[in-house]
Amino acid sequence: MPSTHPQQSGEMTGRTDLGRRLAARREALGPNRDALGRRCCADGTYIAYLEEHAASPAIGTLVRVADALGLTVDDVTATGWSVLAVGELAAVTDPEEIRHLDTTARSRPWAGGPRNHWMRLTPARITGRRVVHDS
Repeated sequence: MPSTHPQQSGEMTGRTDLGRRLAARREALGPNRDALGRRCCADGTYIAYLEEHAASPAIGTLVRVADALGLTVDDVTATGWSVLAVGELAAVTDPEEIRHLDTTARSRPWAGGPRNHWMRLTPARITGRRVVHDS
C-alpha cells in the first residue's frame, strides 16, 4: 500500500505526468496526502496511488481532486503538444536579459513552483506531436 507521507527530498514524486502534476500542486499548496484526501472525499492512500502510479481515475474523481487543488481537469490532464527540441543549450547569465525574461516571458513550469534559472536553446531540430486524450 502506498505511503501517505511525502517522499524524501530528491526522490521522484509521481511516476506519470498526471501523478507529477498532482503531487507538485499539492506540495506547492502545502497539504499532505491525507488532508487533500479529506478535501476531495478520497483516502490519503488513494492520493498516494494517483501520485505514484500510472492511474486512470474516474472523471468524477479527477474533478474532485482537481477542484481541491484549485485546478481544472484540463490543467491536470494537460492535453496539448509533446515537443522535442534538439540543439545547443546555454545558461542565460546577462542580468538585463534575465530581468526581461522574468517580466515578459509567458511560460511557467508545468510542475509549478518558482524557477530562477533561464536557459537558451539554439535549435538544430524540432519535432512534436499533438497529445489528445480519448474521451
